[in-house]
Parts: sequence; structure tokens; C-alpha cells
Amino acid sequence: MGEGFHSNNEIEYFYFDGNRFLIDNGVLKDVQVESEVVRIPETVTEIRRSAFLDAKLLGRMEILFIPPSVRKIERLSFAGMAHLKQVEVQAAIVTLEQGMFRNCMDLEFIYLPDTLRSIESRAFENCLKLRGADLPRVWIKIAEDAFLNCVNLKDTRIENAIEDAKYRRQKEESEARKARFPHLYAEEERKKQKKVQEPVEPVLTTPEPEEKSAAEELLEAALLAEQPVFEATSAQPVVPTVKEETAEARFFIHEGVLERCEIQGSSVKIPEGVTALADRVFYGRKELTEIVFPSTLAYIGVWALEGTGWLENEREKNSYVIINGILVSAFHNSMVMEAKLPDTVYRIAPYAFYKSEAQLVILPESVREIDARAFADCEVTEIDFSTRADVVMHAPVAVRCSKLRELYFQGKVERLEDNFVEDCPNLKRVCLKWAQTVVNKNAFRENVRIWVL
Repeated sequence: MGEGFHSNNEIEYFYFDGNRFLIDNGVLKDVQVESEVVRIPETVTEIRRSAFLDAKLLGRMEILFIPPSVRKIERLSFAGMAHLKQVEVQAAIVTLEQGMFRNCMDLEFIYLPDTLRSIESRAFENCLKLRGADLPRVWIKIAEDAFLNCVNLKDTRIENAIEDAKYRRQKEESEARKARFPHLYAEEERKKQKKVQEPVEPVLTTPEPEEKSAAEELLEAALLAEQPVFEATSAQPVVPTVKEETAEARFFIHEGVLERCEIQGSSVKIPEGVTALADRVFYGRKELTEIVFPSTLAYIGVWALEGTGWLENEREKNSYVIINGILVSAFHNSMVMEAKLPDTVYRIAPYAFYKSEAQLVILPESVREIDARAFADCEVTEIDFSTRADVVMHAPVAVRCSKLRELYFQGKVERLEDNFVEDCPNLKRVCLKWAQTVVNKNAFRENVRIWVL
């Protein structure tokens, strides 16, 4: 088991314990695996995601030891190592990053360091043979989907931590809904108090069922759907008229907006002349697997297609779903470091990046309009905006993006409106390349720094 250097195309590899390592100032950049057991040298302080790329392809490594000298391991560093069976992590890390051992299907056991305090999303997803994890003796935070599809793992501590994460998320969502729609919850609370205060008298006859108020119906629908609620307009609803009727469907259209659709089978062809899909028009229709869109379609409302069989099938086939140049869904089921959209996209629909795992998102110059909440509840850390001067951005553009750190505006952006982002606590910097951009006072939190490059 020798140690030494080997020169290959002017790159120095360090021999250690039967394997070759490329180390630059403590950063492990590449590993040439030549044995089943790999011990990372104690000179390593950081492990790059690409360091084990060759090891993933060759599939030799079965046992891995990570020394205490390591202070940082990039996300997805060991994902996809199909033959890895056992890992001992002695690294002084606090967080096990997203997707770290995702799709390590032969992984049976892992030893984790006492410094660990959290296990992030999908860290052990699809580790089908994982039967045990040696956790720190202290309580740690575990994401709900950290051990997704680990069918052989039975650990009470892990189960309790996941249940705790679910409880905290549900509590936060409930509090957020109450803060956003206090009038709905105020009426509900008033009714509860009234029932407690009024004496209950015996009823001899069967009473008629109490008719629900509009506020109660909206609240009940919001809680059942477990999706963001959108405030109803105070104006009187316009009764849609029947625009067209076929053997398969009946369309209710008002001024070009498809507001309702009655469908007989699993397919529908939306008539030409429809310019917009109303919010939730096809929401939750899993049986709807085929949709033909008209060439006139220019806007897709909130959750208009969410839950349909058609959208699920498209997400399985493509990283992004585009309809008439409108981005409907992006990187929903794929973990990518850098997401660059094609030049065919001219509009980004609401919740297009919902649950997306892309980190860096680069918007092409072709984008002319970004709808409110285009980036919501996603993993994005940086957004690089279009160089267009006439791009229209409807605030809030980003909502509940807990990992968003930086925004870059490469071109002439006229104005950034109030509440440009909402509930993005880690946003630290906004970079502008045009000094004349008007940034409204309440566009960002007070601790966000505005840089003019």
C-alpha cells in the first residue's frame, strides 16, 4: 500500500492505500479507484461533487471511509454509486447535503459523525438495501423525504424525526394561511366560540343541514387541496357562456378564457380562439392523459394543469414542459446544478419551478414575461435573469425559496416592484448591471444588499 505521486498529462495524482487522488490545496477533485475499499487521505478538507465521477462509472468501490479532516462535501457527491455497500463518515460536517447518497441501491449501512445536525432532502432516496444508520446521540433534523423508498430501513429515531418534520411543516403552513387570509379563520373561530357559549338544547326533530357560507367553502377547499390559496375577487362572477360543444367535451368560455370544461373521456381538444386557461380549470384530473392546445393560447393560470395525467406524463419524458412558448413545468423530477432554458421560452407560468431541484437557473433573452410565483417552493439558489429591457415581471416572482441567495439582472431592467420576493430568508445579494434600475423600497428585505456591477 504505497504512497507517492504519479504524473499524468501534467496532473499530479497522489497514491494512497491502493488508489490515486488528485488533491489541490485540500480540495479532492478526482479519484482513480483501483480497489474495493477507498480511504480518503487526511489531507483532504473538501470533496467536490465530480471527484467520484469515474468511480460511479466503473463501480469498483464497495466500502468508503471519509476522515475527520473533511469539512465540506458537495451535494450529490456519491449519488448513483450502485455497488457502494458501507460508508463511514467521520467528517466534521453539520449537514448531510441533498441527494448525497441518492440511488446507492446496494448501500446497507452508514456511520454518521457526532457533529451532524441535519439530513437534507433525498439524501438516501432509493437506497433499497439500507437497513441501518448510526446516528449521532443528539437529536438531529431529518427532511421528510430524506429516506424516501428505503424499504428495508426500520429505525424509530429516524421515523420520529421525520414525523416531527412533517408536524413542523404543517404547523408553519397553517400559520401562513391564517396570516394571509385572517378573515376566513376569524369567521371559523367566531362560529366555534358561539357553539361553546350557547347552551345545547335537546332536539326532537331532525334539523335541516346548515348551509355553508362562501368563506367556509373557500377555507375547506384550500385545506383539502393543500395548495396555495388565492383570494377571490369581490366583484360578481361573470356567468360563462357555452362557446363550443363536441362529443367529448363541453367548453365554457368568457372573452377567450376557458373557465370550465366538462369532459367525457381521457382526451380533450381545446378550441381555437381560447387565449387563456383559468386557474385550476383541469386541476386534479388524473384521467385526462391527452390535451391538444390551440395556437391562440397565451396564458396558463395557476394550477390549471396540475394533477392531470397529461402533465405527469410530460414531466416523465422531459425536464421542462413548454406549451406555445409558455414554460409550465421545469426540472420537476431531475436534480441539476445548472438549468438553462431553451430560447423557445417567452413566458414563465405561475409555479413553473414548483418543487424544482435545479440550483442555478439561467433565463434566456427570449423571455418577455414572468408571472407571479413562477419560482415557488423550489431548491433554486441563484437566478440569472434575461438581458431584455422590456421583460415584464409580476411580483412576487419568488416565494418560499428558502435556499435562494442571489439574483442577477444582466440587462436594462426598468423597475423592481414591491415584494419582488416573499419568504426567501437567505437572499443576501441582488446584482444589477444597469445603474438606472429603480428598486422599490419594499422590493426586498432590509438586509439584502444591492450591488451595481
